Amino acid sequence: MHEVNRDMLTPMNYRRGLQRLYLALTVVWIAAVVLTVLPGRWRPWLALNIWEMDLRPDAPTLTASLADIDEVATAALEVHTRRVWTIGLSLIPPILVYLFVFYIAPWLYRGFRPKAHN
Repeated sequence: MHEVNRDMLTPMNYRRGLQRLYLALTVVWIAAVVLTVLPGRWRPWLALNIWEMDLRPDAPTLTASLADIDEVATAALEVHTRRVWTIGLSLIPPILVYLFVFYIAPWLYRGFRPKAHN
C-alpha cells in the first residue's frame, strides 16, 4: 500500500557530510588563493604595513636613491613573497578551521552535556 523509502530511515552521519562539504569549500578556497595571490591581484602582505615600519638605526649611515634599487632582486623578492603567501593562505586557514570545527567545537559541546547517572 504505502512504500517506505529506506534512505529516510537510516540515521545521517553529519560529521562525514560536513567533512565532504568542508573538503569542497577548501578546494574552492585554495583555487581562489592561487588564482588571486600568485598573479598579484591580491596582495595581503601589503595590509600588514610591515614596509612602513621604521627599522633604521638611530643614526643613518647610508643613503639610497631610486638608481640604487636592484630591480631584478626586487622582482625576485616579489615572486618569492607571492609564493610564500600563497602556500600559507592555502594551508593555514583551512587547517585551523578544520581543527576548530571538527575537534575543538565538539569537545566544547561535549563539556556541556550532563553526566550520566548510573
